[in-house]
Amino acid sequence: MLRAFAGAIALSLFLAGCNSVKSVRESPDTRETFTSSKPAEQLAGCIGDAWGDLSSVSIKTNRTAKGWAVIAEYDAEHISSVADLTEQGKQTTVVYSAPFRTNSERYLPGIRSCL
Repeated sequence: MLRAFAGAIALSLFLAGCNSVKSVRESPDTRETFTSSKPAEQLAGCIGDAWGDLSSVSIKTNRTAKGWAVIAEYDAEHISSVADLTEQGKQTTVVYSAPFRTNSERYLPGIRSCL
């Protein structure tokens, strides 16, 4: 069962081609924006933990020039989802981007649970 699942993921990645973080941010199939009163660093950690519970991807939580980024990737060329967090005053904005709409079904609940 697991072998078939891994094969299906590999095939979908091959057919989909490469998705860099930049390409996912610039032209996502799915983009949603959320706001929260929680600090960006706290939200980034929470989202990273929530996404980390999903198998088959690695999660990176990075400090950026504008705030934080949480990136779910199969490898550096196959990005599954990106959450960019910026903090202004006492409000944090989370912009979620994904190359495929089906990815949002897996990753958006993790964001919503952290808000």
